Amino acid sequence: MAASTAAVILLVALPGVLVAQGSRNARMLKNAFGTKHTDDNYRQRLAAVSKLRGTADPFEARALVDAYRKLDAEAVVLRKEQGEVLDTRTSLEVARFRKDIDPIDTLQDELYATIRGVDPSLADVMLEELVTESRTPNGILSLQLLLAEKSAGFKDIDLLRTQITRPLDSGSRIAFFRVVATLGPRGNMFSSFLERELEAESASVRLEAARTLGAISARRSVPKLIDRLANERGRVKETIAIALANLTGQNHGLSAEAWKLWLKSLDSPDAIEPPSGTVPPPPKLPEMGEYFGIAQDGASILYVFDRSDSMERGLRSGGIREQRARRELADAIVKLDETTRFNIVAFSIKVRSWAKGFKPATKENIADARRWVFELDMQAGTSTYDALQRSFRLSNSRTIDRFDELDVETIFFLSDGEPTRRTGGTLQPLARDDPQRILSAVRRWNALGRVKIHTVGLALETKAAPILMRGLAEQSGGTFVAIR
Repeated sequence: MAASTAAVILLVALPGVLVAQGSRNARMLKNAFGTKHTDDNYRQRLAAVSKLRGTADPFEARALVDAYRKLDAEAVVLRKEQGEVLDTRTSLEVARFRKDIDPIDTLQDELYATIRGVDPSLADVMLEELVTESRTPNGILSLQLLLAEKSAGFKDIDLLRTQITRPLDSGSRIAFFRVVATLGPRGNMFSSFLERELEAESASVRLEAARTLGAISARRSVPKLIDRLANERGRVKETIAIALANLTGQNHGLSAEAWKLWLKSLDSPDAIEPPSGTVPPPPKLPEMGEYFGIAQDGASILYVFDRSDSMERGLRSGGIREQRARRELADAIVKLDETTRFNIVAFSIKVRSWAKGFKPATKENIADARRWVFELDMQAGTSTYDALQRSFRLSNSRTIDRFDELDVETIFFLSDGEPTRRTGGTLQPLARDDPQRILSAVRRWNALGRVKIHTVGLALETKAAPILMRGLAEQSGGTFVAIR
């Protein structure tokens, strides 16, 4: 064997060597993340990441992913401790944890944006990195989904075919579904596998399997989707009905019986034609009244309620903000179906919840929740970050960027001002919080986008407040309503 051939084999066998032999910028990044985060190396890390923006170099792409993994390992411990502090300690102790983790959050955001901006020609490199990440038990969910997004256009079908039949955790399976969805009709080679996944224990996996079948035009899977529709509820049922509408050009809503009657009217399932013209509007979940004009839907709903002292001010349209907010919330929960589960979070400088978990909307629970809402007092501060973090923790999220089967499908978030945070000081205990930091955190907590967040802004007077409220709704497929 020639020496040059042996060297090539060695480089392929050792990914770490690839980075070492790569570009100067890749080596700079590797060195910056070779030691644990400190105040001294923070700027060095930021500078190293910034040099790789828009890269088309495979060595640099791998170095970025490796840096993301190393930074995540540092963040996991801090985020777990921060979540526990949020549940049990004072707002001052929460503020101290925010100060420690803010630089790491910034670095993660920069790395995420830089990986997202790598050249599309690196699709196969991103798929290889996704394969590597999926072999890690309980892999980093936001990284897996980002790598799946960047894998669009890859050519190594055999690698995907091998990987998708392995026993993967739920997060990894969903990431690979999203790669399959980019194949379009070529993805039909995976339709049998996806049909089996419609029976998965995880509701999130079933939802993504149905969405992917719709994306790859798997018309032969229509009977399986119809059968599954009869056994689902909430967001999964809605997603299956949307997939059916996209595949058939029909719209029989959420009724499995109506879909079965239509299917029976055909000569055979093979007679299903691709939709021509405009696809029917997506079916909607059963509505349970409205909250500030937004239809209430979902099998589980969380209301997040601002109780900062500014809520005692008036609205241009008349009335006091907190009175309007209490009345709307009290009226909304009365309209919930008894099988719907719900909870309420109220926040100022501190965060409180009505219950420890989600409860069914029985008459007794609704009466108790209404009483709790009207007994709330107003306090200083608008700790939006803490309120949303508590919301996802209540919904079963560990908030450390791993897959969780969340207990909530819809969040209604109401606030009247820009977010603030506790500084830990005494002369100026509150400071403005960064809306983009909050949006990035929620993106990690809601990585799959399964939780729809609707936002209600009461008399928003600053530029930052509408940016946050609109952003929370847009990135989750929710609705933003401004009340003057």
